[in-house]
Amino acid sequence: MNKLYKVISKYDMIQNSVQNVNKNAIYISNNMEYRSDIEQHIWDLVIERIKIFCNIKPFDCEEEKIEYFQNILSNVLEGGLFVFDDMEQLNQFKKIFFERPVYASAIFAVEYDKNGNMLDTNT
Repeated sequence: MNKLYKVISKYDMIQNSVQNVNKNAIYISNNMEYRSDIEQHIWDLVIERIKIFCNIKPFDCEEEKIEYFQNILSNVLEGGLFVFDDMEQLNQFKKIFFERPVYASAIFAVEYDKNGNMLDTNT
C-alpha cells in the first residue's frame, strides 16, 4: 500500500510562495458568513477602503481602474496572497484590514516579509 509522503500546510505553501517571489506580501483569508448586520457593515467598509486604495494608484483609463478594483475585491472575497514591490503601497493596503472594525473580524490578514517570515496579523 502506498503511503502519503508529506502534507504541506496552507501556511507553509503561503510562506514558500512569498519566499519564491522574494517580495513582501499580505495573505487574506475571508471567513465571513454575511449573516449578521455587523458582518455586512464590515464588508461594506472593506469595499469602501478598497475603493480608496484603488484611487491612490494612477490609471490610464477608468476601465483599467475598475478591473484593478474587481481583481482585488474578488481575491479578498475568496482569499489570496497580495504581493507588493512597494512598501508604501503594502502599508496602504494593510490599513484596510489592520484598522477597526475589520481588525479582529472574520477577515484574517497576515503580513509577510520577502523571506516568508510572518510579521503581523490582524487578530
